[in-house]
Amino acid sequence: SSNAVMQNRFVSALHLAHEVQKSVCHNIAPFHDEPIDRKVKYAVSQVLLSTQKPSILVEVGFLSHKKESGLLEQPEYQETIARGICDGILSVVKSSSSL
Repeated sequence: SSNAVMQNRFVSALHLAHEVQKSVCHNIAPFHDEPIDRKVKYAVSQVLLSTQKPSILVEVGFLSHKKESGLLEQPEYQETIARGICDGILSVVKSSSSL
């Protein structure tokens, strides 16, 4: 049924979101004085509604925050975030065939 498919997609996306969050937080820790973990948020997003596979939206910082905007300009920090996202995705792919 369509509800079962949506529920499975939600559960898979939630697992993916947690793995990516964990990995990004781990990777960026050396750049910050205190751990940053804004947790996984649950919301319906127009960006994600029409996807066929489990999908997540990753927010990596705030341009309005002086320190974060400075970090986001640095290629090393950008690569660190990208590696965290990739590592989180790979963790899920290696542990299941849900994606």
